[in-house]
Amino acid sequence: MKLKRKILWLELWKIEEQEAWFSYLATKGYVLKQVTKLYAIFAKEQPQNITYKIAVDTTTQKPSDLTISEYKQLSWEYVASRGNLHIYKNGSSNDSFPAINQISSLKKLRKKLKVRTVAILCLSILIIILQTYMMVIEPIKNYTEDAFLSPLFIISIFILVNIQMWSGVKHLGKLIVEADTNNLLVNKAV
Repeated sequence: MKLKRKILWLELWKIEEQEAWFSYLATKGYVLKQVTKLYAIFAKEQPQNITYKIAVDTTTQKPSDLTISEYKQLSWEYVASRGNLHIYKNGSSNDSFPAINQISSLKKLRKKLKVRTVAILCLSILIIILQTYMMVIEPIKNYTEDAFLSPLFIISIFILVNIQMWSGVKHLGKLIVEADTNNLLVNKAV
């Protein structure tokens, strides 16, 4: 069995996108076997129609044996975990995915992300103020030695990080609304 590592380029909160990506790769013959923080490890097999679903559980990094057996009885096989996201697969797209505590877990995940985002925002504001001060303290160096490039680069990086974090909070909010209306995580097949 030939194994192939692929970088997990999707953020944790992009649950639907991860499910679709794993399912797409299965149709190309790459079946998900393991997940690390940076990589997904696939085994090269025959192309298959596998539905992958992700269960969010903020209480544990790996589901309990009881949870795994509950999903197994409903024909969902545990594959791997990526943080608080637990990946299950099913060879049939007809079976609905049991959303056990999904909405409350998504809300907890969103709250954690929001706290981290606010902390990064406060740190970013402080750094942007300091970097701006560095640019105005010696304005001549800005022109003679291009001293403004480094602070400008740092300010840009912090702005981009903040935009990315807030988009994650917003995306999780949309997932919660969709899950509340039973449009997501329960009966939706990829």
